[in-house]
Amino acid sequence: MTAVFCSHANDRKAETWQQPLAPFQDLELAISDAAKGIAAAVQQTAGLRLQSDPEASALEHGLDLFQTTQEAQRVLAQAWRRVEPLWEKAETCDTQVEREKRQGIDARGSALIARAAWSKAIAALEQVERLELAWGRCRAAFDLFRSNGQLKDRHWAETEIKSGFERTGRS
Repeated sequence: MTAVFCSHANDRKAETWQQPLAPFQDLELAISDAAKGIAAAVQQTAGLRLQSDPEASALEHGLDLFQTTQEAQRVLAQAWRRVEPLWEKAETCDTQVEREKRQGIDARGSALIARAAWSKAIAALEQVERLELAWGRCRAAFDLFRSNGQLKDRHWAETEIKSGFERTGRS
């Protein structure tokens, strides 16, 4: 069952959003934008439900697809920002090796440092690429149709998402 609440509320407080949630005693998942009031309302509703009945089903809150995509892009951008300085450091190390060679200085020590820097930069780059690939699979799982035109179902989508995360070494 799906219920959609679209209304102009006077405020964004949790109490305002608890009212529409109240009739749904068996609600297990609420999806919304990133509004803090809605998230707080879901959390408070879940707490009240467990206080009145410790055996009650859990109530979770998740972000809608737009917000999930925004968050994924933010996380990926952070990951890229961590890779860039490593790459720049490796390039700087290479420059040092070339400078020493031109000056006739033994560059073996600098070359070892450069090799280590490149190893670290490449590992970080490969990790970000795995994250992007995993997110691509996850995002594609939310589309309605498979590439062969078949309608996607929940089991298929969950398998795709799980497979995407397994490729990153995360679960």
